[in-house]
Amino acid sequence: MLTFNARNLVLKAARPFSLNGKDLRFTPTKEGYSLVITDAAPAAKGNKLVDGLTTGPGFNNAWKVTLPFPFAFGGKTWTEVYVNTKGNLMFGLAEHEAWTSRDPWADGGMRSIASALDLRSSDGQEKMIAALWNTFGQDSVAYADVSATSVRFTWEAVKQSYYADDRRGSTFAATLAADGSVVLSYPDVKEPDGIVGLFPGTAVPSHPLDDDASGIVNGADPSVHILGLTLVEEDTLLHFTLTMQQALPSVEAVGTRSYRIFIDTGRNSCKEFGIGIGPAGVTPGLCSEPPRVIRYKV
Repeated sequence: MLTFNARNLVLKAARPFSLNGKDLRFTPTKEGYSLVITDAAPAAKGNKLVDGLTTGPGFNNAWKVTLPFPFAFGGKTWTEVYVNTKGNLMFGLAEHEAWTSRDPWADGGMRSIASALDLRSSDGQEKMIAALWNTFGQDSVAYADVSATSVRFTWEAVKQSYYADDRRGSTFAATLAADGSVVLSYPDVKEPDGIVGLFPGTAVPSHPLDDDASGIVNGADPSVHILGLTLVEEDTLLHFTLTMQQALPSVEAVGTRSYRIFIDTGRNSCKEFGIGIGPAGVTPGLCSEPPRVIRYKV
């Protein structure tokens, strides 16, 4: 019998997170942002955030902080930001308000969350700066170092207890400047992965994919007939526009009116998206968001 250590067969970096000791500077441009990566510069933590604390599902804490200057992000100017224990900044709503809408921890893991953030941002539902989004818990704390032209938020973050046996803390930061630039800093991150980046929800070019109505099958009732279909790709979103015989009602007194789109993915996965209109109004189809984007016109 031959015995060997199987761990020797697995080759991986001891610390896969590759941004330790780096600063990422995002500067606004006409096309979006330019990115420059440099060695991290030492900086003060500032004062621990205490006031403005809100809590919600998913062990999410958030501090609502008033900014010392108007900050332009995602096509709007903001005077407040939510500093969330998940390692991100959000504008207009806190992490716990969006948490349940994007399937907080799907089978796809970290990449599935990044995809959900991308989709919801592109559709205008979230505007986020992810310094290091991860399943950090309520034991995490944050600090703010404020000046007239910039504010630096520093996290000392640890995982929620049931997510990991090893709860080593990670330190990272996000700096917002009055000129709209953002600097993400990573002095000491012990997590193997996470989501890093800006999700401003900036409009992206659209690409028509199909306008063939030959595959449309209508039932006996002409009031629900679909006359045409247009399919447009917008980055990671697919927009289906249905041209209807008449306007859709807001409710149906009896029964349910359903509009469904079937997508052949070639995999054994959910591929039906749609909306239903019943006595309670408009409801999603069989698949929960994301993704589901349906528009209609008369």
